[in-house]
Amino acid sequence: MSKDLTEQLKNMDRSALEAALSAALQDQANTKKELDTTQKELDTTRQELGASKLELAGAQVALGSTETKLDKTQKRLDEALLEIELLKDLYRLKSRLAFVPSTEQLSLLFDETEVLSEELTEEQEEMIQIPTHERRKNKKHDLTTLPADTPVEHEFHYGDEDSESCERCEFPMVPGEDRVVYQAVVVPKSYTLVAHHYRTWKCNVCEADEGEQNIITQWENKETDTLIASSSLVADCAVRKYADGLPLYRQEAIFRREGLAVSRQTISNWLLTYMRLLTPLRQQFEKHMMNSPLINQDETPVKVIHLPEPATSKSTFMFVQVGTSFLDDDERRIALYSYIRNRKKDTLDSFTRDYTGYVMTDGLKGYLSIDKHLNCWVHAQRGFKNFVKTNKKAVGALKFISVINRLFQIEKSTRRKYDDRNQFLIQRKKLASEVFDDLKALMDETRTQYATRSPMGTAIEYLYTYWDSLINYVECYEATPENNIAENAIRPYVVGRKAWLFSNTEGGAEASAFYYSMIETAKLNGINVADYMWYCLDEAPRCKTETDWERLLPWNMDTGRVSELKKRRSSAAPDPARTEPYVLRGAH
Repeated sequence: MSKDLTEQLKNMDRSALEAALSAALQDQANTKKELDTTQKELDTTRQELGASKLELAGAQVALGSTETKLDKTQKRLDEALLEIELLKDLYRLKSRLAFVPSTEQLSLLFDETEVLSEELTEEQEEMIQIPTHERRKNKKHDLTTLPADTPVEHEFHYGDEDSESCERCEFPMVPGEDRVVYQAVVVPKSYTLVAHHYRTWKCNVCEADEGEQNIITQWENKETDTLIASSSLVADCAVRKYADGLPLYRQEAIFRREGLAVSRQTISNWLLTYMRLLTPLRQQFEKHMMNSPLINQDETPVKVIHLPEPATSKSTFMFVQVGTSFLDDDERRIALYSYIRNRKKDTLDSFTRDYTGYVMTDGLKGYLSIDKHLNCWVHAQRGFKNFVKTNKKAVGALKFISVINRLFQIEKSTRRKYDDRNQFLIQRKKLASEVFDDLKALMDETRTQYATRSPMGTAIEYLYTYWDSLINYVECYEATPENNIAENAIRPYVVGRKAWLFSNTEGGAEASAFYYSMIETAKLNGINVADYMWYCLDEAPRCKTETDWERLLPWNMDTGRVSELKKRRSSAAPDPARTEPYVLRGAH
């Protein structure tokens, strides 16, 4: 206590001290009260601060959740925008493909090789001008010729005998050498008859004992010998339907116009009769097919009206195989059609189960399990070409097209340059391997630049999926980078299908498969279709052994026999003693 305060207290009286003490106690109570109030305010502030911290934590959690939702929403938005772009690409692709030529009908869509032969600059990446392509000089048309023994009718177009006057000097002109113009004339189709004479044998003993004749006719093949149609007429019907796409109901109308009452059912029976007879020939086709080093395959839907349950016409197909082999530099090919009810893996595998050679197909998944499987580069390139059709500035697609085109150029140049089989295989593999390396590098470089479901992404993924089977063609001498030979073999069937639309029964579909096999095989071996069909149908009734049937293969065809048949038909003459019309009923 200070001296001043001590002195003041000594000088104060009792009442003053009590008043001072009371005042001090009151101040102490007020201070304590203020302290309690402040403490309460402090506690309240602390509670409010705790609540604020909780609210802040909740706000932070809510903010994080909102940010997560925002990220998800942004991701969905990006995906939606990407899908919109994909749909736009697909829409352009689908809408424009209907108005451009098929890639299978064009060797090159643009001059991609010239455009992309050099490295692209940044400016070129922005805009590429496709140069105007050069047209090849038109080839001269093949001359239309007729044999030297063709009948000729002479018609003279001489006017007045008065001489013409020269337009320049007005002097009379003298006759010169005639100018002769040959015009082909069509003679309405006519029919001749061939009278086949077959030896008959009869037993006089049986006739004497029982009163009934016992006569045996010595047929070559009764089923065909008793028809009213000769082998040439049936061959003509087959060629008109399966080579020319003329349905049987139209052939029936043509026959009636020409004076023959022949129904479509009758024509169908003729074709089925000869098909059964020629079954061993199809077996010869199958034998040579399985012995070929390479088989190209393709298939197309076929509609069959009457099918056994539970099959449906949506699942039936016409399946074609083309076998290629070389014998002493002589190329031999067999086209074999087969009717199948579905494209299941087991069904497709059954055709090559015992086959040890190479098989080239398109990208159908059912073919993936085939040993020594080859895939077609035309199908691999098609996705890029389709994209270029909708976007001519698609630099990425043009790069792929340009690289793949090098494979076709290598194939063409090496086939022309190297005659030796082994040398060709070595050089082609060497040159093609360089292209494979460039293409694989391009695939790895651009794969991440496109969405998997986009047209470009789909085309690139196709290459990855079938890469091994795409590059293996270099191991097979007979193989080329494309499966066009099978595509071309199936095309006549597709064109013919537009005319006759469907097969009534499975038997009709199998008959179509058989006759298309004969016709397309003749085409592939450079033989006149009508001559080959006539030759096979005429010779078949006399074929007994496997050697006989081998003579009907296209490369064994006796062309002299065909000439003999034609000469014999042209020598037919009417019977001067006959006055009644011939009634054609066949024999029974």
